[in-house]
Amino acid sequence: MKLDKYLRQKHGRQAWLAKELNVTAGFINQITNGSRPIPARFGIAIERATQGKVTRKDMFSNWVEIWPELADKKD
Repeated sequence: MKLDKYLRQKHGRQAWLAKELNVTAGFINQITNGSRPIPARFGIAIERATQGKVTRKDMFSNWVEIWPELADKKD
């Protein structure tokens, strides 16, 4: 699932994720609306915070370059 879709499913999720990642709500809004890319350093934290509903494979087209160990994992 795409991060923007996940965050839009329930009111308050952007603020919740900002708190989970220790970033501003404005930053989460920017990555949600696409005006800023999701930094790779947040990939694992977002995947964990969303309990795997949003995966690194969902967030990054170049995930195999960043996390090659995921290539062997089945979704």
